[in-house]
Amino acid sequence: METISKQTYRRFLLGIQGLYPGRRFENVKGVESALRQIEALQLDPLTMVARSQDIAMYGRVLNYKPEMLYQMAYEKRQAFDYGNWLAMYPMREFPY
Repeated sequence: METISKQTYRRFLLGIQGLYPGRRFENVKGVESALRQIEALQLDPLTMVARSQDIAMYGRVLNYKPEMLYQMAYEKRQAFDYGNWLAMYPMREFPY
């Protein structure tokens, strides 16, 4: 078994989530990639500072704007808004 340092492991975990500098996602396609990577996104209709889905994406997608999530999910139909649980999933989770 090969061992790795804690720093390497930390970079891997942050990078795979799109949170490590230099490995962040970009543009609307990046929003889709980020959602696929985190697998589900909690939706929050209330805005105190920002909606929770936007806070999650601000950290992962360079130059993120809330319209990008709307465009990816509803115009391009790349995400499914599961309203009963207030969550959004990638459409590949619902192939039919």
